[in-house]
Amino acid sequence: SRAFCQELSRPPSSPAPRTRSASESDSMAPQKRAAKTAAAAAAPAKRERKDPMLSGIQKALEMAQLPDPCKHMLSTAAPHCLGVAREERHASQRMIVEMIGEVVSGVCSGLVAERDAQEDRLTTCLGCREELEAKVKDAELVATTAAEVVAAKAAAATGAESALASAQHALQQKTEAQRECNEDFDKAKAQRAVVDKALNDDFKALLQGDAESHFDAMQPLLTEICLGESLLSALSSTCRKAPSDRGPFDSLVLEQLGEALRERSAACARLVAEGEPAAEARAAEVAVVLAAEEEAAQARRRAAEALAEAQASLSASEVAARVARETLAAHAPEVERLTKARDAAAGALAQFVQQSLVCFENLRDLSSSPPDAAIAQEAPTSAQEAVAPTQEASAPQEPTPPAPALHETAPDAASEVVPAKTVTAMDVEAQEEAPVAAAGA
Repeated sequence: SRAFCQELSRPPSSPAPRTRSASESDSMAPQKRAAKTAAAAAAPAKRERKDPMLSGIQKALEMAQLPDPCKHMLSTAAPHCLGVAREERHASQRMIVEMIGEVVSGVCSGLVAERDAQEDRLTTCLGCREELEAKVKDAELVATTAAEVVAAKAAAATGAESALASAQHALQQKTEAQRECNEDFDKAKAQRAVVDKALNDDFKALLQGDAESHFDAMQPLLTEICLGESLLSALSSTCRKAPSDRGPFDSLVLEQLGEALRERSAACARLVAEGEPAAEARAAEVAVVLAAEEEAAQARRRAAEALAEAQASLSASEVAARVARETLAAHAPEVERLTKARDAAAGALAQFVQQSLVCFENLRDLSSSPPDAAIAQEAPTSAQEAVAPTQEASAPQEPTPPAPALHETAPDAASEVVPAKTVTAMDVEAQEEAPVAAAGA
């Protein structure tokens, strides 16, 4: 491995080292050792410096899914291959650069795949959240509509209650008016019934001789008819006689009693006939108001049932809306977690691109030619290709001096190799030193 690294670190154009004689080596060895010892004692210990661009590549190699020996081999060979201009690399160095490029590309592809996978998971989760939000919106809309229905049903129930109260009040007024207006009519009807009973039952019984019990039943009516004291005294004695014992006077008394009863029956019938149309009209009015009261009661019952049903629907819709909101709230931590994972994957990819991929590309394309010449060599235009033979014929081209060696160190001191920095390397070094400075502050 040490010999392989030495082979990689030797530029292809470097001349073979001069061989010294044994006497020269023996005489110079003590001097060199003494000089190295004195220099080591006098010189302060130097801090090991690492190229930040190579550090980024080292991180990429550490992230690769490779066996540890492979990682160690590529990490050890990276400074000796990427620290050499591309025009000066020999076949082994180009092969190592290609290997490192494949590793860096593979790590970058893995980070991109991880970022895309996290993005897909987050997109799916966000789609689920949109569905949950739509369900919450629909459930809240249903609950709002149910609340409006409940308000309308409550207003209808209140109106039905008021209508029933009004109908009951109207029925009470009509009933009171009917009772007051029908008082004389009802009294006449009742008196007519009493008189007719006395005339048809009790008076006939008196005529037939069953006098005592029927005469006692007729006493309240006889007092109300006002027959007079003399006629009442005569009736009392006549009714207690048997029909065979009654004389002409008794027959006259009984005839006057029958005449009085018939007159009172006729008077009552006349009062009833006169008051019956008005009573029937009042009864019809009461029947209409009573029907309205019954209809209002049924409407109130229907309104109460509709209100109860609307309230049950509102309760169910509120429960559904609450469950939808709770489900959406329970989904929020998952969205936050996947968002953080996506951001972390995207940040890791961006950091890898800035600190590893860009550094590798810069070192891979490192050239010893000036930038314009390098661009012309990489992508010559057709006009330049056409003009090139004329320029070569008119003016001789001066040979390009070989670029100075970027490093000449032993393989054991590979970590001290500091190739020429580019703007990107300075940026990377600043990015790496910024957290340290912040922590110190």
